[in-house]
Amino acid sequence: MADIGSADPERLADTLGAALLAGRTSVLVAGRSTVRARLEPALVRLGLDHEWVTSGAAAAQACEGRRFEVALVDAGIRDPEAVLHALDLRGRRTGHAVLAFTTDETDAPARAIAAKTVPIDEAAAAVLRTLSQAGRPGRAAASTRL
Repeated sequence: MADIGSADPERLADTLGAALLAGRTSVLVAGRSTVRARLEPALVRLGLDHEWVTSGAAAAQACEGRRFEVALVDAGIRDPEAVLHALDLRGRRTGHAVLAFTTDETDAPARAIAAKTVPIDEAAAAVLRTLSQAGRPGRAAASTRL
């Protein structure tokens, strides 16, 4: 583990700021039930408040009942583009981000998704990176959708 005293101060500030934002950020995860056990522990470990849905219709219903700032979409979910179109991110933050995540089996379909794509093992950390970048001047969220 790196010595915190030798860390880049700007990067450390971004990380700490993102961690604080994580506690006030709601994340909608649209994914297959079969990958939930692989991703959810990382979301919990990072303190990300999240709701898990398994379809575009469920994503639309979740967005009607709750405000989300960030969405994580499983590239292997049935009809991921329909899920992306169903999203209505309208949380407290000004920037809203949509990230797609892939598993080993879903690399090919991920090319067709109109969102930044990350491996499943990096998805939770990508949410924090997106939050820290969205708060910095000149940086935009991964994919802004209103």
